[in-house]
Amino acid sequence: MRKFVIPAVLALALVLPAQAAAKTKHYTGTVAPSGTIGFKVVQKKHSKKKSVAGFNFAGIPVTCAEGAKTTHGFVSFPVKLNKGKFNIVASSSVTGATLEIHGNLGAGTIHIAGNVPVDPSGSGTTCDTGLLSWTAHRG
Repeated sequence: MRKFVIPAVLALALVLPAQAAAKTKHYTGTVAPSGTIGFKVVQKKHSKKKSVAGFNFAGIPVTCAEGAKTTHGFVSFPVKLNKGKFNIVASSSVTGATLEIHGNLGAGTIHIAGNVPVDPSGSGTTCDTGLLSWTAHRG
């Protein structure tokens, strides 16, 4: 299992310098019933290999012990894009939260569980999104 980082600013600062010599395409989308996602597809110069980088999500509905909330986060590591598909499986060593994202460039699923950050700036306990669908488009 890989780790994911909640503070998006720190993770973004670490990812940007490595992408200077790369071809990048941006994707944005929505999660059903609510929320947004975004990510980049990066292809290094002189390479055919592509990866999904900077996957972020916000406003995702989550049910916690405290009640209904929304959550957000950012995946700080790149993931191989294999035949147009990718899988992200990660956990936080700090909170124990788990994240699973599966899909292709146009659609997929997301599942978040555990002690997760909740909006506006707190944390929820024993939270679960259930399996949610997302769609994305280039733009």
